[in-house]
Amino acid sequence: MKLVRILMVLTMVSMASLIFAQEGEERGAKMKVNDKFDEYRKGVRLILSYDKASSSFKGTVENVTKKMIKKVRVEIHLSNGLELGPTVPVNLKAGKKAEVKLPAEGESFIWWKAHAEAGEGSEHSGEKGEHREKRGEHGSKKRSHNEKGEH
Repeated sequence: MKLVRILMVLTMVSMASLIFAQEGEERGAKMKVNDKFDEYRKGVRLILSYDKASSSFKGTVENVTKKMIKKVRVEIHLSNGLELGPTVPVNLKAGKKAEVKLPAEGESFIWWKAHAEAGEGSEHSGEKGEHREKRGEHGSKKRSHNEKGEH
């Protein structure tokens, strides 16, 4: 009987871990180069697409709630292992949008993933968008951009 209870608890813990893991940045579909990303997550709508002419990802991030959302920023993960962003954090008032642009010139990739983050609690929340390349939170190469989108 004790063994059955232990197995039930372990199963429940495993299921909870899977559910919470999907809340992280690794969830979501892999987008093809020409796909348009449009997702609502935690009160933020992120719309992005890759613009071949400028070799950059362009779009908007929008607060779809009735309250301010602080420190909204965007990251993009490329199939080549590079992480673009985060963008400079912005505070979005209710119903407001902000333009997003993350340059990817010189990068070759087959697919990409994107996500918006908000508030504290991320390794990126204190960044001011300085440019640098380093390993991202999952060991991927990472390039952050300054306010002008330079790197």
